[in-house]
Amino acid sequence: MSQKDLYPGDQLDQDPKKKTIVVLGNGWGATSFLKSLDNEDYNVVVVSPRNYFLFSPLLPSVTVGTLEARSIIQPTRYITRHKKRKCAVYEAEATDVDPVKKTVTFRDASETNETHKEVTILYDYLVYGVGAENQTFGIKGVKEYGCFLKELKDADKIRRKLLDCEFERLWNARRWRF
Repeated sequence: MSQKDLYPGDQLDQDPKKKTIVVLGNGWGATSFLKSLDNEDYNVVVVSPRNYFLFSPLLPSVTVGTLEARSIIQPTRYITRHKKRKCAVYEAEATDVDPVKKTVTFRDASETNETHKEVTILYDYLVYGVGAENQTFGIKGVKEYGCFLKELKDADKIRRKLLDCEFERLWNARRWRF
């Protein structure tokens, strides 16, 4: 890593005269947009319930222990820190989008903040990159009993189940030995 990567330098402050781009989400689409955006002429606001980008193709490796979770995530603030103008990043859930008034309302989703207050902001452009939900195709029981692998918590859940099964197998093998 070069010195510029570690310390990218000073950023321009947000300018109320510039147009505002609000980016909802920080998955593949939103992150690609943020990385390629030259924000010198825009104020950028990112709203996402996660404060990191998840490289999801490597989730199976986290599940089996080949990689640590921290190896497949990149903080959104790291991405925005390398922009010309400061970007506001909110760990929050968007609760309402009003395209007529051009507003986005969001509620704080941070685990460190207990108030979870709602805030409404104006935008000029909206990038809607919130991703998708797991598809169950209407099959009963899939949501309750299936194992999805889309988020870090899913990988952790599967890993715990695998370890519990292995512990139980070893326990039973030991118990029946003479």
